[in-house]
This record gives sequence, structure tokens and C-alpha cells, in this order.
Amino acid sequence: HRDLHSFPTRRSSDLLEQKRKEMEAIDSQQALASEELATAKENRSGLVSELNILSDMEAKGQGLNKSIRNILEKAKGDHQYDYIEGIVADIIKAEPKYATAVEAVLEGITDALVINSTGRFLADDTIKQNIESRIDIICMDKVTPLVQRADFSKFESVTGRLAEFVKYESKYAAVVWELLGKTIVVDSLENAIELKPKFSDYRFVTLDGQVFTGCNQMHIGPVGKKTGLISRKSRIEELRSEIVDVDRQIHQVNSLKQINNQKIEH
Repeated sequence: HRDLHSFPTRRSSDLLEQKRKEMEAIDSQQALASEELATAKENRSGLVSELNILSDMEAKGQGLNKSIRNILEKAKGDHQYDYIEGIVADIIKAEPKYATAVEAVLEGITDALVINSTGRFLADDTIKQNIESRIDIICMDKVTPLVQRADFSKFESVTGRLAEFVKYESKYAAVVWELLGKTIVVDSLENAIELKPKFSDYRFVTLDGQVFTGCNQMHIGPVGKKTGLISRKSRIEELRSEIVDVDRQIHQVNSLKQINNQKIEH
């Protein structure tokens, strides 16, 4: 009889022990979630801070030629100047992996003005009055499609044509290929020098921005600050994407904590 009476007591004890272990597991999950949440929020704060700094630089046109900045400000939102497309750094979007290579190849012309009507620009004395220093201008309407015949597929040291690794609107295709179509991404300057005799009218660039030109010249060393325009835009897009990912992570962790709180209450 004693065993029969003690059975409910043992069962209750087992249930309490099971409940205690469940609470311990939930508490452990909550502690880990809180730690993950704090790290994610700290990470987000850093990303937002960097984004704000770069966005402010972008809004102020830092790194732009003063004359180019004046022209862009005058042309902004005015249909009279709709022949002005922007600058090279506006029409070419580089992924972070290729941004340094693109900047190195376009060094000195990332803030070149891109226009779709040479005639309208030449006839526009108002815009030309804003030119206080030498500027570069790319005339879209004078660019002809680039014909590609060279085959680099059998060379292991070649990643591809640099133009293949940037994004742009279709209307800018001819300009982008004019600027980057005859630039080949390679894994080293040594291999660039080896390939040069076979492809004399091409230039070569490494991912870290070392360039071997069609004139057998090397441009090496850190890419200049002025040519950070493409990298800056690239980094801004990367930061925005990273912030979205972190926000998603924060939402998931908060949801887990909420579910665990409901379990504790019940």
C-alpha cells in the first residue's frame, strides 16, 4: 500500500525536476541571446556611424574637383542640363572586391563629367562659366562600341575583363567598356608582364590596384585619396546591406527572447 501511495509523489517530483531543467535551459538560452543581442547592437552602432560619415562626405561632394562640384550643383534637378549624366563614379558601381582595381585603373578620371550631348555642352556658356580649373569630360554620344576578339579563357592567372565585374545601366555600356573593356584582372604583376607581349593593346590590374599599362608602365602603391569616390560609394552600399542583415539578426534574437519569456510565465 505504501508503494501505491508514494507513486503520485514520485511522479510530481519527476515533473518538478523536469520543469527545473527546462527553466535552466531557458535561462541559459536567454543569457546567450542577451549576449548576442548586445554584440549585434554594438556592431550595428559601428556600421551606422561609418555609414553616416561616408554619406556626409558623399553629400558634400568631398574628393570632387571644385569645378565638377559646381557644375553638378547647378545642373541638379534642372531639365536645361539633362545632358549631364553625372560623373564616372556615378555610372560605375563596383563590388567591394573589385573597387580598388577599378579605382586604380580610372585614377584621375573617377570625377570626370559624363555628358550625353557634346553639342549641347559646347553651346552652353552658362555651364562653362562654372569651370574654374581643368576638368575631364566623357562624351557618351561620341563613344563607339568596343570590339573584343582576344581570348583569355586559357590563362589561369586571368580572372576576366574588369568591365565584367562592375554594374551599370545599359545606356552606359559603351562608356564602361570603353573605360574598362581592355583592362584585364590578373593575380600578379609578374603574370601581367608575361601576358603583355601576347596582348599588346591591353592593360592589366591586380585586385589590390597594381597596374601594368599598354605602354609598358607600372603604376603601383596605394591608390590616391581623390580616387576613393568609387570605393566610397561601394562601401556605402555594402554598409546598408550589412545593417539590414544585422537588423534581421536583432529581430530574430528578440523574437527568441520573447518566446522564452512566455515559456517562463507559463
